[in-house]
Amino acid sequence: MADKNIFITGIGKGIGKATALLFAKKGWTISGVDIDESLLAKLREEIGEKTLFLQKADVCSEVEMKAVFENLASQTKNRLNVLVNNAGILRMGFFENIPLTEQKKMIEINFWGLINTTYWALPLLKNTPQSQIINLSSASAIYGVPEFCVYAATKHAVRGFTEGLEIELSRLGIGVSDIMPPFVNTDMLGKATYKAWAVGQMGIHVQPEDVAEKIWKAVHQHKTHHILTAKLKLLNFLGNLFPFIRKPLMKKLTMPQNSKT
Repeated sequence: MADKNIFITGIGKGIGKATALLFAKKGWTISGVDIDESLLAKLREEIGEKTLFLQKADVCSEVEMKAVFENLASQTKNRLNVLVNNAGILRMGFFENIPLTEQKKMIEINFWGLINTTYWALPLLKNTPQSQIINLSSASAIYGVPEFCVYAATKHAVRGFTEGLEIELSRLGIGVSDIMPPFVNTDMLGKATYKAWAVGQMGIHVQPEDVAEKIWKAVHQHKTHHILTAKLKLLNFLGNLFPFIRKPLMKKLTMPQNSKT
């Protein structure tokens, strides 16, 4: 296969869809999974001939993801240039107000799903020169965020996994990096039944297309962490330079004042 190919989880909407459309425009062939078949059908029409395959699958299922990559291998001669681990969910609110079942689901999809996908994709990536894994992390991986506690924990886990795996896979010539955006204008935030105080305080200034552009740049850069927006880069820089300001700054920016519930 002459074209480079990219595989994206959570490809049906938001960042996943924007990334698929951008890479298709750049001439790449597109494959990926989502749990919503109706979204996949619409995306097939939009991408057209650059679609390799779009399949309904659960990133948390070992059986389903193993079958997905066996399918991909059969169509690409066992090759994969870029894996984008994008699938994720969010539930905002104080920790004690979110049912444990929903907390567990966040952990399973945001972290276990990423591990599971990466595991089954790895044989194809190892068989492809200069292949890459790009994980969707978050600004909340820089410092834990109130009303995002478990979500932030999953993104800290993604960051740690990215850093360790990058060192491991460097011996095989496989690049590993993560993308760390602030709040992105997707359904995950826009259609949430409850929005954390920090969302209103800090605003939503990043579009899915902005993140897709950063993923495109990440494919062509040798860098572990890719932080979006100048403001977030500055806050991260100041936090690294003066670690003692991180907690009070985070509290001021994200914690509802005098909140008891």
